[in-house]
Amino acid sequence: MRQPYRVEDIQKDRQAKEDQSSHQQFDHEDEARHHEKFLKASEKLYKQKSVVLASEIMSKQLVTLRENLSVEEAWEQIKNHEIHYFPIVNAEEKLLGILSEREILRGIQQKSKKTLREMTASRTLCAEPETLLAEVMQVFAEQNLEVLPVVDEKQKVIGILTQNDLLQTMLKISKLEEKKFFRS
Repeated sequence: MRQPYRVEDIQKDRQAKEDQSSHQQFDHEDEARHHEKFLKASEKLYKQKSVVLASEIMSKQLVTLRENLSVEEAWEQIKNHEIHYFPIVNAEEKLLGILSEREILRGIQQKSKKTLREMTASRTLCAEPETLLAEVMQVFAEQNLEVLPVVDEKQKVIGILTQNDLLQTMLKISKLEEKKFFRS
């Protein structure tokens, strides 16, 4: 996962440069003013770049299942995996829906003769890699989701976001914020 350059890193760099530059003087006052403007503009740019995208937090470990499988065939493919959500794809690997391990097991218990395609919802919400974390969280909250697949421009699944991914991300962000507020 790519780690964005954060504002606090810029502040550390600025402090180090200020400490260093206190020993050297700018030849002209204009240079000093331009340098300060550059630092402020850089900080603003990095603040904008420190957003979190779906592609940065999604799980890339996937087990996709073909649409025409029965629940028994699907179970045989997934039973040895630690993954709990499975994108259902067609022959072109395009996303058709998503099923949980629980839904597949329920299908087995009910002796369902449906294919995985028939078991998936008629519409599946998904995110693009560039979707912002704030947007992802809003969709999870408003739609009461447990999982959200991430698809590329060809509708092929490239990752998956779960509630756990969001919680872990929020913990990381809160720890960064905590460090910023409780510096000595």
